[in-house]
Formats: sequence, structure tokens, C-alpha cells
Amino acid sequence: AIGLPEWSYDACKGAINEGRVAIAFDIRLRNIYGTDVKTTVSDALSAIAWVRENAKDLGIDPNKVLVDGFSSGAHLALVSSMIENPENFGVTSKFSSKPDALILGSCPYDIAGRDVYNIKYDTRTISPLYLIEENLPPILAFHAEDDDMVEFSEYEKFRDAILKTKNSFTSRSYAGAGHFYFRGSSQKDSDERSRLTEAFLLKNGFKMK
Repeated sequence: AIGLPEWSYDACKGAINEGRVAIAFDIRLRNIYGTDVKTTVSDALSAIAWVRENAKDLGIDPNKVLVDGFSSGAHLALVSSMIENPENFGVTSKFSSKPDALILGSCPYDIAGRDVYNIKYDTRTISPLYLIEENLPPILAFHAEDDDMVEFSEYEKFRDAILKTKNSFTSRSYAGAGHFYFRGSSQKDSDERSRLTEAFLLKNGFKMK
């Protein structure tokens, strides 16, 4: 419903300083366009395909597309990796819409269990908890235990379900922290997230300075 690309500029600058190309995408928001979640999923799929289509001009490896999202952005990142038929969302690009790796912060994992503005279609089709399968890209996930917008139990259900698969899933949760960028989290926890992120990127073949 709300959000601006500018909110991720600091994270993008950090990625650039570490030697990567960073792109902050805009999406159609309900509070501006009157759209719903399915439309924003379509925008995310289109954005990832666009990156690959323009990889040469961007100077990037089209097989090393990392999608990093927070809150609703994390949901879009994760569900994009799970959708087998982007054309069902109006995306007809010949380039893949699936990320090669994911970093998730405070991700909503069970859209079907949330109030999404009286949508009539089956929201399980865009709910990660119901779309888990093998061969997902590697995932690094962080969640606050005192999150007042995405209940911690959502994260726990997804974590427990995906750990039963062969997918690569690394996660940490933080006591005493709230939703927005882990409000109330300690410096120690922040440093741990930085270390885990660097290790995750290196493990999965992303270049660092």
C-alpha cells in the first residue's frame, strides 16, 4: 500500500561500495493506483526480467541477480522466486523473473492469513507458505520476534516448512526488536546481520571488493 524506492537508497549505496550494481525499483501501490497485491507481484516479476534483459548495458552477470527486500518488498522478492508461470501475472518477457539469491527482512510469509483489502481471488497463489518447493534460490532471512506487523509465528511456520526441504535457507531472529528495520535491535545484532550477509554473498558467488 505504501513505500518509496528512496527508502532503499542507503542499502543500495552500501551495495555499490561493496562492488555491486544496485537498483531500486518502484511498484504500483494500492494507495496511489488502487491496485492490489497481484499487481505488485507482476511489477516485481517484470523488474527482475528487465534486469536480465538489460544485463549487458548494466554491466552485470544475468546469472547473479540478488533480490533484497524488506517487509512487503521481501514478500515480492520471495514470491517471485516461487512463481512458475509469470504470464499468469501479465509478464511475457523471454527473460527469467526468478532471482538467483534472496535476502529477506521482516517478510510476510502467509498472505492468505492476512487482511489484504477484501481481495476475492485465492491469495494462497501469492502466499509463500503455500508455494514452497524444491530448487528455490538460496535464502537469507531475518525476522524480529516482537514484530507488530508480521507476526513471528508466520516466520516460524515458514522456517519450519522450508527446513524440511533441500533448499538453502539461513535465518536469524531477534528478541526485543520491532518491525521497521528491526527497530530496537542491538548493535551486536546489526553487526551479526552484516557478517551473515557478507558470508551469504560470498558463498553464493557474488563478488565483493
